[in-house]
Amino acid sequence: MADEASAPATAAATPATPVPLAVAQPQLSSTSLVHKLILKLDDSNFLSWKQHVEGIVRTHRLQSFLAHPEIPPRWLSEDDRVNAVENPAYQIWEQQDSALFTWLLSSLSPSVLPTVVNCTQSWQIWEAVLDFFQAQSLAQSTQLRSELRSITKGSKTSSEFLKRIKSIVNALVSIGDPVTYREHLVSIGDPVTYRELQQISAPGSLTLEQHIMLPMMHL
Repeated sequence: MADEASAPATAAATPATPVPLAVAQPQLSSTSLVHKLILKLDDSNFLSWKQHVEGIVRTHRLQSFLAHPEIPPRWLSEDDRVNAVENPAYQIWEQQDSALFTWLLSSLSPSVLPTVVNCTQSWQIWEAVLDFFQAQSLAQSTQLRSELRSITKGSKTSSEFLKRIKSIVNALVSIGDPVTYREHLVSIGDPVTYRELQQISAPGSLTLEQHIMLPMMHL
């Protein structure tokens, strides 16, 4: 009995020392994104590139790094700045942004890189690329639509004439400025007959409404 009374207290009775919570570190890195890169941005594939990048950005929930970024302050106080003690939230943001920045750079072809040479953060790359290609698309759209309005058959065969119109229409679609079916027909005008249009059109490519419109446009 005496031995039991004099036994040392068990470890369970000793209060546990609190352990400070560690700041969760992000899992994103530029290497985790590289394998998802399937095309590089050049002068001909802006919309496809943009769609691809936006999908991956959503997958990793990084939208806030590109659109209206909220960057945590690097220093939480003047003392922190003097002593070079960075805000942990800023460190996490910087690590993630650097990974996204590197990945975005790797998605650009050499011809596009000069557009972003002064960028240091991912949102700056995104805005620079959007501004450049939207301005380029507007200029291309103006030129293509002008050609579509003024194109004539001239000495071209019906097939050559229609193929040129189709190439203009496809180019407008590729820059995000699609042509309506009526605009397409108006650009063709009178030189091509309804029968020629039917012969050149792919089987099953015309809707019922379009079949009805064709002869009306060529009465």
